[in-house]
Amino acid sequence: KIDSTVRGETFSAASVSYDREARRLYVASNSTNEVAVIDAAADTVLNVFRVPGARSVIGVSHDPQTNRIFVAGQGTDNLVVLNGSDGSVVADTPVGAGALNVVFEPKSRRAFVSTFGAGTVTVTDVDGRIVANLPAPPVANHVSTDGRGNVYVAVKSGWTTDGNDSVLRIRPAR
Repeated sequence: KIDSTVRGETFSAASVSYDREARRLYVASNSTNEVAVIDAAADTVLNVFRVPGARSVIGVSHDPQTNRIFVAGQGTDNLVVLNGSDGSVVADTPVGAGALNVVFEPKSRRAFVSTFGAGTVTVTDVDGRIVANLPAPPVANHVSTDGRGNVYVAVKSGWTTDGNDSVLRIRPAR
């Protein structure tokens, strides 16, 4: 059980990200706008950080090199970058309507944010500065990486003529 730091509220897990080397699990709470850091080996909650400036947080990812936590705020259309040591805000970046998910891609050292309504995948550096806005279908959902530079975007049906869901691959520049 994860206890919320918000008085009278219940932490509700909406998304998770796992750091295999550190054996840390990062969990976003959509209802309380928090991120929990869990020691997966000890099954212990280490920290619960509020995400200032974000509502309906839903996507979360982590950069082990800088210990930055990337959080997508669906209700505020932004990416909030937190210091993983103390929860302080490093950046609060507007990324487009319906910021839904985020993944940190270690090879490119970039965060990729899918926006469900804006029709983009916004790419930022580790400091939350936008380096690219890539066109994507307007219903870009989940994002994931293979750790070798490729990023995959799950796209819900409705943008294709056949009505099928699909996967978009973003390849690194060569």
